[in-house]
Amino acid sequence: MKIADIDKLKRNEENENLFNLTTVTFQATWQGVNYNSYRVKKGEEMRIDLVCNSIYGNLEHIDIILSVNNISNPLNIKEGTTIIYPNIEQIEKLRPQEVAVENTQKLLANKDKSTKVDPSRQAYVEQNFNLPPTVMDTPTQQIKVAGNNIRVGTGLFNK
Repeated sequence: MKIADIDKLKRNEENENLFNLTTVTFQATWQGVNYNSYRVKKGEEMRIDLVCNSIYGNLEHIDIILSVNNISNPLNIKEGTTIIYPNIEQIEKLRPQEVAVENTQKLLANKDKSTKVDPSRQAYVEQNFNLPPTVMDTPTQQIKVAGNNIRVGTGLFNK
């Protein structure tokens, strides 16, 4: 059995030679592709290989059938289920075209993105309000007693 999705997976040599499961192996395109329907017969339950063989006469397009029908578990296929599938001549339209990683990064990168400084946040950080008073380089007094008044948190908000 040949499944193109598995064949296209590439190993990531930098990461212990594991498969890169983020590789795109299916491209959803509805425009310009004609779909037919097929009703799963008795004996083909839970057997995507038999369904694919009935439709295409081979086992090379199981991935397309699963992807087009949004089937994540082929064991859920039951007798009478309607499966849609593209014409054999149009299957390659559903296969992704390989794009160099450098080109993808250029397409996704946003060169015009600039970092904006929030003045309130900057003042908050500069006044060490982001740290508890006991963690700062010079700890501040947390409680202030003035006569009959006790103020808690004076080091945080009153410098």
